Amino acid sequence: MVLVTELHGFERFESAPQLMAYLGLTPSEYSSGGSRKQGSITKAGNSHVRRILVEAAWNYRHPPRVGAGLTKRRVGQSPATIETADKAMRRLHKRWTSMSWRKMPGQKIAVAGARELVGFVWAALSRTPTPSELSSSQTKNRKPAKKATKKRESQTKRRKSAVAA
Repeated sequence: MVLVTELHGFERFESAPQLMAYLGLTPSEYSSGGSRKQGSITKAGNSHVRRILVEAAWNYRHPPRVGAGLTKRRVGQSPATIETADKAMRRLHKRWTSMSWRKMPGQKIAVAGARELVGFVWAALSRTPTPSELSSSQTKNRKPAKKATKKRESQTKRRKSAVAA
């Protein structure tokens, strides 16, 4: 929810690396001639979103499990979204364990996990829903449209004329 409210639309990001760079989760680079060195993250963009993502990435040090609470939250989600989420859980945990086996510090692993998590979030939100997904989600909660009546039309005309006067 924080991502959606803070970024004001994912449509402006054409690729996941573009979103990662916007959030400041890409490594800085020092280049001169033939040498190229990568430094710490650039810390550009929204620090609040970056902090939330790093905190979320700490969760992937635990093995992926689908408990009762997660099962309840998944009700109504498309199978493709659930599959993307499961793939993200497995991959991010595997990455966490492989980096910790190489004795990397936890903070560095969490930032790397946050960067990869952004890629999964971008993939899930930029995916175009299928027509069947659209029709099922739109018709479930939609109320029938009100029919225009002569009485309502005359009320609307009176309001408009009162405002204009």
